[in-house]
Amino acid sequence: MESSEREEVRELVSANLCRCTGYETIADAVEQVARQRRGDEPAVTEGAHA
Repeated sequence: MESSEREEVRELVSANLCRCTGYETIADAVEQVARQRRGDEPAVTEGAHA
């Protein structure tokens, strides 16, 4: 994910979530889902941890 996309994720969640963590885990999750939807990475099955 490009830094501009990561900043967009942070901006979109900024009004709804605490900023204590800098949204890193949220941005990581959004990036992972984007890769999965593009087919760049297999989807994680329920109960599995990456």
